[in-house]
Amino acid sequence: MNSDFEISKHATDQARERGIALESIFLVLNQPDKIIDDEIGQVIYQKKIKSTYEMDVLIRVFVNKLKNPFLVKTVYLTTKINKYQ
Repeated sequence: MNSDFEISKHATDQARERGIALESIFLVLNQPDKIIDDEIGQVIYQKKIKSTYEMDVLIRVFVNKLKNPFLVKTVYLTTKINKYQ
């Protein structure tokens, strides 16, 4: 676990519902392909990975950087990789 980030209950619930392992979230946070400043205090970390079905997916992790530690607000995955890169 990375002490620079805290994962909210909402993000934990969303990850569970969407089949995203906590290890995958920390992989995205620690080794992102891209970091996007979305609005004041919110940053999106994203990384392309292989899903359990061997297809490429993009995991997007939304973080509130005004909190200490940084707060992971939500997370989702998408196959629409080109839309976000």
